[in-house]
Amino acid sequence: MLLSATVPLAGGVQAAKSGNAGFAGYLFGALVGVAVGYCNFRILWKVRDMTYLRARNIDNPKHWSIRVLPALYGAAFLWTVFGVVLSGWLTSLVLRYLSTQPYL
Repeated sequence: MLLSATVPLAGGVQAAKSGNAGFAGYLFGALVGVAVGYCNFRILWKVRDMTYLRARNIDNPKHWSIRVLPALYGAAFLWTVFGVVLSGWLTSLVLRYLSTQPYL
């Protein structure tokens, strides 16, 4: 889960780097990455809690380890990739908007 919180930070900073932004652009990219990473972490934490509550009530734990856990880890991986794309997209979108403003 910590990886899903820190990987969007890299996406935001990479978008600022590819946009040739200055220090403020890198700082903004890092802030967007931290915000998206925190949201990813909280969502995965809630999914983990809901999954754990269901796991306590099942009768066959082998079914749980064969089918549910791989699906949960796969969903966490896809959610992390989504976080990288989202933080990079948001950073580049806002930096492009700010670069067109005359007095900022």
